[in-house]
Amino acid sequence: MRCSACGQIFTASAPAAAGAEKYSARARAVVARARCYLGVPWSRLASFPALVGVPVPDATQGDQAELVGDCAQPICKYWERVAAQGEVIYHDDTPGRILTLSAENQEAGAPAKAPGAARARPGRYTTALIVQVGERRICL
Repeated sequence: MRCSACGQIFTASAPAAAGAEKYSARARAVVARARCYLGVPWSRLASFPALVGVPVPDATQGDQAELVGDCAQPICKYWERVAAQGEVIYHDDTPGRILTLSAENQEAGAPAKAPGAARARPGRYTTALIVQVGERRICL
């Protein structure tokens, strides 16, 4: 608020319920889930908050999603230990293009120097493991 007589500006303090962090844990989880679970590209994910009047750049959303991943790392390690005790393991080696490794793939895919020599495989694969542990299934 600004005083119309003297021009002094008065700023209200933030309510205690707002918290000290700029992004809540819930907001971070929504961004991470939209990106990783739904597969929404960062550019499209950045346009959604802008539609409702809260522009959040895609780089910022990426940083916030990374914080979620950092918090989940101990949980993932725990589930790996539990899954190692599973009775049945299903796997899926679906070929997937990992764009951040494309330059490395190009170098590895160069033809072999000597005729008949084996060429290194440049392919990268994404692997999904589904482990049956009792009545539960763990997806890694």
